[in-house]
Amino acid sequence: MKLPISTNNHTNVQKNDEKRLSSHSPRFTSTKTSFLIALIVIALVCLVSSCTEQEVEIIEPPKQPPPSTLPDSINVNNLYFSDELSGWLSVTFFGNGKKYKGGLFKTTNGGVSWNVSLLSEQSILKMVCFTDRLHGWSPGNKGILFSTSDGGITWVKYDTRKFLGEEDTLYNFVRIYFRNCNEGWIVGSKVGSPIDCGGFGYLFHTTNGGNDWSIQYTTTDAALTDVDVQADGSGCIVGGGHFLDCDPFISRTSNSGGTWVRQDVGPYIQGHVGRVQFRNSFYGFIFDSRGLLRTTNGGLTWDTIGTAMGAVKEVCIVNDSVVYAAFGSPAAIYKSTDQGKNWKVDLQSEEHLTRLFFLNDSTGWAEGIVASFSRAAIYKLQNNSWAKIR
Repeated sequence: MKLPISTNNHTNVQKNDEKRLSSHSPRFTSTKTSFLIALIVIALVCLVSSCTEQEVEIIEPPKQPPPSTLPDSINVNNLYFSDELSGWLSVTFFGNGKKYKGGLFKTTNGGVSWNVSLLSEQSILKMVCFTDRLHGWSPGNKGILFSTSDGGITWVKYDTRKFLGEEDTLYNFVRIYFRNCNEGWIVGSKVGSPIDCGGFGYLFHTTNGGNDWSIQYTTTDAALTDVDVQADGSGCIVGGGHFLDCDPFISRTSNSGGTWVRQDVGPYIQGHVGRVQFRNSFYGFIFDSRGLLRTTNGGLTWDTIGTAMGAVKEVCIVNDSVVYAAFGSPAAIYKSTDQGKNWKVDLQSEEHLTRLFFLNDSTGWAEGIVASFSRAAIYKLQNNSWAKIR
């Protein structure tokens, strides 16, 4: 038996379906449209972002490789040799955009060629010295102090704020001096101290080979620039303002710095005293760009010598009689065989001679540079004759 087909029911179902579709159709259309609009916006944002990144992208040029050999445009801060073949230079780099401020270079062929041993991005390394063939030191500004115990193969950087016990204080180290393998001194000043009249000078001391340092002496009216203490405990620290109208500074000790007594230098010393060097407890020199003074009584009095020879750059006391000095304007190395009473020219040079080092009275080195700081020159004295080796 066939059931009758109701046309009305079919029509009602169709109408209901159309009604459902009609009721949902606007929402579906809106969602689809929103989705398409979102895709378009995302695409546009990505495109704009991509363009923007390309416009502001900075392409850095290849970085310059660190120098492996002694470069041009340097200033040599000091010169040191442990034997006839092994030597060191501490240098400051010149030129804008230099990544490195200072460095140490080593020679193993008597100064003919030099290879890098240490580079510093933060500090100018003021000098380098060794207590033996393996143990060496290099101080610099901004609290930098390096040491080596393997002859310069590796260097250790000290956190000087920690071992001095002042976490918030930085010092500019100028000179380091070791009397033997255990006992040494560093002179310096607080970062930010004035270089003219006044200043805050510090003398640091170690008795265990540099493992620990303590502040041995301070002054609040002078920058300290150099120290020398002899085996018998006698010595001097020097400094002062960098201008002629500033008071010079000399202080003496007779007990290895247990006590320091400031000296009345009198009218014969003006302004800054840059360096001091003694042969023994009686005989020594102080010097800087203003002249050379000698003492034969442990620094109680000083005699001005060598004023006609120009500005003094370096002095090396070789033995009880022989002393060499580098003078400028005109550049020359002078030699004395009577403790500095009389002098004669030992080398005349086109270069501005600034640094000296002698192993003995017949073997030594001199460093000079032309006025444009274009290239450092090295001279070597051997068998009483100077030869330019670089």
